[in-house]
Amino acid sequence: MIYAIADLHFDFSKEKPMDIFGENWVGHEEKIINNWIDLIKDEDLILLPGDISWALKLDEAIDDLNRIDELPGKKVII
Repeated sequence: MIYAIADLHFDFSKEKPMDIFGENWVGHEEKIINNWIDLIKDEDLILLPGDISWALKLDEAIDDLNRIDELPGKKVII
């Protein structure tokens, strides 16, 4: 299967919580990760077109990118 997901807005630093946008956003990273693990298989292709992390520099985003790397599927960041 091929999937695409954008606007993950992961924040390993926990400096920009998404729950400021309302109760539906509480635990959004965990919801995304849990759903990903439940749905995606190692052979699936995942397209990630942007807004993966709140970080502005690679060294700040590395933890978020590593989290994504550990998830199932072959990822293409575009």
